[in-house]
Amino acid sequence: MLRLFIVLVSCYAAMCREVDKFDPESAACRPDEEFSLLHPCPGEETCITRDDRLSCLAIPQPYVPHCVCKKGLYRAEDGSCYNDEQCDKWKCPGDHEHFECASECDNVCATLDIQNKTNCPIRRFKYFNICSPKCYCDDGYARDDDGNCIPIEDCGVLEKY
Repeated sequence: MLRLFIVLVSCYAAMCREVDKFDPESAACRPDEEFSLLHPCPGEETCITRDDRLSCLAIPQPYVPHCVCKKGLYRAEDGSCYNDEQCDKWKCPGDHEHFECASECDNVCATLDIQNKTNCPIRRFKYFNICSPKCYCDDGYARDDDGNCIPIEDCGVLEKY
């Protein structure tokens, strides 16, 4: 156990020395990024993790020199930096859809007459509502058999909902 501790402390000290040698002026950050020394955990906020609070182990972590998205921007999986609205659109790349935490049911052409966003039979709890964070079709649209959001009048199922 003592050997492991010595190895960990040695590695930590070596990494810290490397960070001290790093020159921020040589960092080639993009215009929407800035240079930062970042802990590996929790790391940079992303479009996916921006609403989550990550818990990290309480162990010493070296800072890592890194280009991070500027304040108010979040890293997307494609490496770009996006604001909140762009992140939501990035999560839902299809036309006429958006990201929100809402009813479990979305408008789907095949089931519009049985269930939809406003008439969802999935159980709700008595004292609190649970929402489902995901991509939903915009109002007036429903998913076709291919998963695309199309105008409801193009569904062929013209039930009131």
